[in-house]
Amino acid sequence: MAAQTKAATTMQQILTGCGSVAPHPHVAKVRQQLLKCRTAANGYHLYQCGDNDCRHVAYQYHSCRNRHCPQCGALKKEEWVEARRLELLPIKYYHVVFTLPHELNSIIMGNRAALFKLLFDASAQTLLTFGADTQYLGATPGIISVLHTWACLPAKAGAAIKFPSTCPLHRKWRGNGTTAGRYQVGRR
Repeated sequence: MAAQTKAATTMQQILTGCGSVAPHPHVAKVRQQLLKCRTAANGYHLYQCGDNDCRHVAYQYHSCRNRHCPQCGALKKEEWVEARRLELLPIKYYHVVFTLPHELNSIIMGNRAALFKLLFDASAQTLLTFGADTQYLGATPGIISVLHTWACLPAKAGAAIKFPSTCPLHRKWRGNGTTAGRYQVGRR
């Protein structure tokens, strides 16, 4: 327990030293939860020894239970990651990121659905084209896509939209594929 308290104190010292300005309301909320983790601000359980000669008192402060907390969320995160690892096929995966240029932000604001569909379609076609090329794979690869919209949307209703330099579309590309309905192991 002493090691956990020391780690929490260290995290709180780091966050306190970073100042209070957070670039996003969600970041500010997480920061506040981490600062209060295992402190009296989150409440506590009081334990007292039942021996009349001892009567030792111990406080156990409540955790923040935030997934970003190295104490509270670290174990759950590792368990989740391991469960996802067990779902993967024993093959190579490649992480590919497609982005839209910052100069397109004003066009994206008025045409999100159309332009994000175009981004998905163009990136899928690019990976399928490379996958079909015998120099790379010579097969149809499996593709998983995730669009990071948190980076492209306003923090709250009515807030001004501030785009980052990119709106990333992350794709996982399996290092194998199928040809004529048959499974084929990738080459590169």
